[in-house]
Amino acid sequence: MQIRRIHLRNLHSIRSEVEIDFTKSPLADAGLFAITGDTGAGKTTLLDAITLAMYGRVCRNSRPDEVLSHGAEEGFAACDFEASDRLIRCQWRCWMPRSKKGTGPKTERTVSEWNEEKQAYLVVAERKVKEVDAFVEAVSGLDFERFTRSAMLAQGEFAAFLKAASRERSELLERITGTEVYSALGMAA
Repeated sequence: MQIRRIHLRNLHSIRSEVEIDFTKSPLADAGLFAITGDTGAGKTTLLDAITLAMYGRVCRNSRPDEVLSHGAEEGFAACDFEASDRLIRCQWRCWMPRSKKGTGPKTERTVSEWNEEKQAYLVVAERKVKEVDAFVEAVSGLDFERFTRSAMLAQGEFAAFLKAASRERSELLERITGTEVYSALGMAA
């Protein structure tokens, strides 16, 4: 699986509309790059945009109204990825209803797949959370937990990993990657 594009607006500290296209230079030409910046600049928000678009959740345990930039009435995240020679576009949108005071935010998710013949993305799943989740998991091969463990190492867990003793590092790495089952199988064998 390869992330191709991220598009977002009004998420956490990123109030403007931002698009990052990994298929264009200079990112397409870089084998490895780092996301750097001051605290609060939006580094983790970029990662949140990916998980919001694909899974409707973030690693920070935020509610949808906490993900929106302060004072924003709507926001969105979109992520294009390629897996198994398929191009997929996942979109998440959140808005605060104007009609009823005291009601919580509303969210909507859509997943589309590139249709070569029509030269457009066609919706394959929308609104129904289980349907959208099932499609994303089937195409990417990853549910939310596996995706976040393999593609996004949480900041706190990375810091703990760096500071841990070598024996603890091994156990922590297993927990982060979800491979503790292999150690258990090895001991049982």
